[in-house]
Amino acid sequence: MAWFLSLNWLTSQLIFSNMKKHIQKLFFIVFMVLWGLAVSVAQTHQIAVVSSRFDPEVLNVGPNDTIEFIWQGNGNSSSSHPVKANDNSFASPAQGSVTSYKVFAKNLTPGANYSYICTAHSSMQGVINVSVTSSLADLRESKYEFHISPNPFDDELNLTIFPGNKNVKFIKIFDIIGKEVASIDLSNKVGPSAYKVDFSNLRPGLYFCNVYSDKGIIETRKVLRNRS
Repeated sequence: MAWFLSLNWLTSQLIFSNMKKHIQKLFFIVFMVLWGLAVSVAQTHQIAVVSSRFDPEVLNVGPNDTIEFIWQGNGNSSSSHPVKANDNSFASPAQGSVTSYKVFAKNLTPGANYSYICTAHSSMQGVINVSVTSSLADLRESKYEFHISPNPFDDELNLTIFPGNKNVKFIKIFDIIGKEVASIDLSNKVGPSAYKVDFSNLRPGLYFCNVYSDKGIIETRKVLRNRS
């Protein structure tokens, strides 16, 4: 009877362990999908060209957004109200007459301001401000975050980092005697990043996870790998 109970307990532990690993993998996949959608979804902004003004006159956009000029009102078109940026970075067609014209922010300089006018009516003026980062990254711009899960862990460790304004360069993991066992280069990353670190070939025990900026260590986290 005792051996049967032990076998039953061992079976339940194995099932629980496998379920936990699948849940962790699912969480990681969902995070990456949601983050990919968040940074890839761009917006389309409309600027109405009416008889005497642009609406809105000041527009803030992200680096992946689209700006669409829409001529409204009787007879209004690119012929009656031609649009042109002061630095010649964009302009509605010089030939023909259109009632819709698109400007793609990806063709503009991130962080720059673009003034434009109606060349037929100089009193009609507007400004487009292009942000440096996407809207989600803007929310994280000044907030540094570093998340580790699970801890303790079995074979894989999930790392999620929001660099914020810390200028993060690397994440490095060391064992108890100071030997580097993993390194992640973040020098060319912008916005949140997620990683999986495989410990299946490493010994159980205590490890140290260091986050580095160009000025040195930002923080150190202790992580524990369970015994198999």
